[in-house]
Amino acid sequence: MLAKVHCSAVQGIVAHPVEVEVNDGYGETLTVIVGLPDAAVRESRDRVTTALGNSGFKMPLGRTTINLAPADIRKEGPSFDLSIAVGMLAASGQIESNKLDQLMMIGELALTGAVRPLLDRVDLHVEVPQVKFQEITAKRDGEPSAAIRERVIAARQLQEKRFDGNIRLTCNARMQAREIKQHCQLGDEPKNLLRMTMSELNPSARAYDRILKVSRTIADLAGADEITSEHLSETLQYRTLDRQLWA
Repeated sequence: MLAKVHCSAVQGIVAHPVEVEVNDGYGETLTVIVGLPDAAVRESRDRVTTALGNSGFKMPLGRTTINLAPADIRKEGPSFDLSIAVGMLAASGQIESNKLDQLMMIGELALTGAVRPLLDRVDLHVEVPQVKFQEITAKRDGEPSAAIRERVIAARQLQEKRFDGNIRLTCNARMQAREIKQHCQLGDEPKNLLRMTMSELNPSARAYDRILKVSRTIADLAGADEITSEHLSETLQYRTLDRQLWA
């Protein structure tokens, strides 16, 4: 039986629709994932099967083929777990599939079957309260858009120079562990601030990397060579939902 579940692959700030096709066929009991998956997506095979078993579902027998389409888009990270799991259940007839075409599913599964929060995959999340009438009508002199544009252009040019010669990297957001270690070094004061934050909120390693990358970008916007406590503090203000979730 064939089942289809909608998901999404994120590249930078662009979300590409992905169709997760799961076919429950005959043959040796085996699960195969195709469609340009990275290592984390390939590992979802073990996470998903364990999560399904611990959630009381039966493991599909025979050959299960999972295709992530289109094949020309790189699929990265464990956020495909949920759509793969639902597709496997639908393909094996354990859940109804008549409404799956109306839904998009994104989420990482714990081995217990619980869906983990996705906030650590988001660089910035800030609550925006309703603006009062007095604030809307008040006269305030803010920074002109043209000046902001020039600062952003200068920061991007700095990043292009930083990663010159590396065709894979064009901006701070694409840094991996090696580049983060090289370009996001902290002095004693910001390091102590980050240590206290990690101890208080206990975010994931992925969120830790994103904090450093955003701090590097804020420093670039300020024209600073080093990440200071001020840059780091501003970054932490952009993770308000972490406080609600982990505190």
